[in-house]
Amino acid sequence: MSGIGGWEWRDHTRYDSLPCQQQKCWVHLIRDLNEDLWKSPWDVEFENFIVEVRSLILPIIATTDKYGLKRHHLQKFKSNVEAFYKQLITGKTYKSELVTHRSPKFGVKSEMALSSGSA
Repeated sequence: MSGIGGWEWRDHTRYDSLPCQQQKCWVHLIRDLNEDLWKSPWDVEFENFIVEVRSLILPIIATTDKYGLKRHHLQKFKSNVEAFYKQLITGKTYKSELVTHRSPKFGVKSEMALSSGSA
């Protein structure tokens, strides 16, 4: 795969090792989080994690709906994304099996761009 550049857009972890920047689909991620929450409604740590994810992505999705994927409008969320990763992903350990399973789906911030699914 050397010499191939660009982005890889995916929703499956089997492609994590590809040597390119990646986007992950919010729609599939949200679907998976919702399914897990319905299966385990008493997992408070997982519910708190989902609340934080929701707080991060709803304003991003609203901006995307209004303005499209224009860098100018999305740059204002950079500090929110960095804070999210610092507080909830990078080096964080959880007791909840669901959070432990789902948090790696966000990948490494420096290698990942968050997408609403439309590019």
